[in-house]
Amino acid sequence: MKNLTEIKNFWGVLYIEKDIEKKIFIVKPQGIIQPSLIKKDLSEARAFSHSLQCSWTYIVDTSKVLLANPLNLIYLNQIKNLPGIEKFIVIAPNPIIRTLAKLFSYPVGITNVYKNQSEFNIS
Repeated sequence: MKNLTEIKNFWGVLYIEKDIEKKIFIVKPQGIIQPSLIKKDLSEARAFSHSLQCSWTYIVDTSKVLLANPLNLIYLNQIKNLPGIEKFIVIAPNPIIRTLAKLFSYPVGITNVYKNQSEFNIS
């Protein structure tokens, strides 16, 4: 069962897909991503984790991100502490974002970084 959520502010939008059957939480941000959007994303992810009560995967596809606020790292760091999270996967076509995701993978808790959806197939 898939559940879709849209969270917007003036600068950007997050499209969140929650799939309880596959146990995946997919975030597709677009535009300029500010900490206020990340806070709301964390709230959605926390609710998802409580509804599952088992291990699950958080996936973020950054292919349509124009710019991300550096303060987002403060909030992204909280993802690894969500109940039941098993994997935190980043799909980053942009080489700069991909490099940053790899650099911050340990402190933020990112388990895998992929260049595109073909490398990690989101079905």
